[in-house]
Amino acid sequence: MPEIFWNSGEGEKIQGLDVLGYRSVDQGLERAWVAGITTISIRARYMTMLPWLVFELYKRKLERGGGRALFDETELTATLRRFELVVFLSTRQGAEWGETGNTYGVLGKDLFSEAAQRLDADGATESAVDRGGASLGTYLMPCRSLGLLAPPGPQLPLSFSIPARGLALHGARSQQLGASRLCDVIFDGARLALADIEREGRWFSLNGVDSIPEEANLLRRALLEPSADVSQEGFARFQDTIAWALSNTAVSGEARSSDLIQSAYAETVGAQGKDVAPVQLAWFEYELRRRIHFSLELLLEAFTRSLSTFESATIEDVVDSWANDFASAPLLENCFQVSSEPLGRTVSDLT
Repeated sequence: MPEIFWNSGEGEKIQGLDVLGYRSVDQGLERAWVAGITTISIRARYMTMLPWLVFELYKRKLERGGGRALFDETELTATLRRFELVVFLSTRQGAEWGETGNTYGVLGKDLFSEAAQRLDADGATESAVDRGGASLGTYLMPCRSLGLLAPPGPQLPLSFSIPARGLALHGARSQQLGASRLCDVIFDGARLALADIEREGRWFSLNGVDSIPEEANLLRRALLEPSADVSQEGFARFQDTIAWALSNTAVSGEARSSDLIQSAYAETVGAQGKDVAPVQLAWFEYELRRRIHFSLELLLEAFTRSLSTFESATIEDVVDSWANDFASAPLLENCFQVSSEPLGRTVSDLT
């Protein structure tokens, strides 16, 4: 018998898997209105550190190679993994210098638990890790949308280049970091000591963006002012979303994105043909498509559950069994005046 689990607990059972391949539809709308930021790219300081990381890596390669360097994907991945380890451990340790220590949204926190335990027990840990490295891929589109990374030039093998804003971020961080021991960990694989994190971790903690004031200022500018490197239309949509969210938060007192999006859905449904602002209409469509997505997963769950009761069956057999066992639900009767099996009727019959 197949396992019956679809949509019976998104986080616990399906773990965010998009079994129907439908999530890209609503995610596409999401990216178009929030500068490429998604539900997994939620910590802003990654967007300030990654341009610095990439530029610093190739700056060091050029210095070692006498002005010549080849792209090495293996080296880049290893550097990203060590960087993510440093970021996680620094964010986790932040309470030592007055931060919250909140690790929500930190990439790799499930991957680096052993390293964290060794750091706590021994005061040091090796920086070589064989997992992780997803930070650049996760934050590449938000960085592009805000002008912190850019599409590659014709001679570059990478999927990005460093525009003026990214170079400015590199300058701001480099001036603060100086001869940083944590930089040696990230770029050279040096052993990571708890004392190094306690001394320099605020500059890598996701909760400490204000620890480098110029870096924080550059991030604020990127969020508020479009650069010549970004889509002006896309950035205008991003600003419209921010303005819409702030205005609705001020009225309702709600700050959660899910509440704002559901409010847009309810208000648009209730508009009854009246003009609706494009930004509200976009988030109405996002919520509509999200509900369609979950409705389809519920349908898959019901179909799978019914199919498991047969030794063998076709789709028609399953649907016929539903028709034979149909019992009218009060919600259907109230909304659609349905008192008999509706599976043979069209949507227009129900509206």
